[in-house]
Amino acid sequence: MTGVLSAEWLKLRSVRSTHYLFGVAVLLIGGAALLSLARVTAWENLSAQTRAENSGGGTTEETILQFVQLLGGIVGVLTFTSEYATGLIRSTFAVVPRRPIVLVAKAAVVAAGTAVMASAVMFMSYAFSEAVVGDRMPAYEPGFGEQLPHLAALAGSVVVVALLGLGLGALLRSATGAIAILVVLLFIGQMVVMFLPEPFSHWIYSALPVSLPDQLAGVPPRIVDGPAGDPVPHTVLSVPGAWAMAAGYVVASLGAAYLAITRRDVR
Repeated sequence: MTGVLSAEWLKLRSVRSTHYLFGVAVLLIGGAALLSLARVTAWENLSAQTRAENSGGGTTEETILQFVQLLGGIVGVLTFTSEYATGLIRSTFAVVPRRPIVLVAKAAVVAAGTAVMASAVMFMSYAFSEAVVGDRMPAYEPGFGEQLPHLAALAGSVVVVALLGLGLGALLRSATGAIAILVVLLFIGQMVVMFLPEPFSHWIYSALPVSLPDQLAGVPPRIVDGPAGDPVPHTVLSVPGAWAMAAGYVVASLGAAYLAITRRDVR
């Protein structure tokens, strides 16, 4: 098993797209700092009454969460699809005939790699944003110790999406199709759910990956304005429910990947 893990780690590091994706993640840290500067400047130009009626919105790391999740998901997708595209998957399964072992190794490497990437982005984005904003906006008042569980939950949600991407890549064998599904799930789905009747909109919104971090960390439910100014449904899952939902994503994606690689021939 150690040899398989080492081989999969080498593959992940040697794929050029992985370097590009992690490079974009680094750029997001700088973008978060610039966004924080723009937000605090706009906040300070508001009237005292307007400030009293608003909280300033979510923190910057919450704003970039979907993009970090998409990067993690793409890493997961390419872990399988890049091998199918080049035919390397045949060699992989020839060397390791027990295909579930390959799946476990790929999942472990993807989870570890995206966990490090997501943690770096979230923690450094928070640190830079805190340095820029300080205590001038309510959303940034909690200290690092109070924010630690939430930051960890943000990074954990990226790992969940990365493993979801891994399952989609194994199932579809098409990077384009798998990434398209991730985009729908992470971005379009959040907008579509606002048009659904209650309470279905609340439950579906709560089950989306972008909604999981607050619920995983036990952050009180919040209502934010959507793209059209309408309130986005608040989250409703309990902490155990959120953990069960996150586990469900992982189990479903890895289960689909298991069936895909064991029930179908390599083409």
